[in-house]
Amino acid sequence: MRPLSVLALVSIANGIFAKIRFRSSWPDLRVQMADAQNVQVNDVIALVDRVQQVRSR
Repeated sequence: MRPLSVLALVSIANGIFAKIRFRSSWPDLRVQMADAQNVQVNDVIALVDRVQQVRSR
């Protein structure tokens, strides 16, 4: 999630990754069990696609 802006995180998977990001800081990013249970396979695929787009620029 690190190379993505806050706006990008909000726009992916209804903002679930932005919620995770705002609950903790980067060096100590911790995912709560409730958050992990809400993430679907398609959400992770959308996140990876966006990260690949950013990295290929």
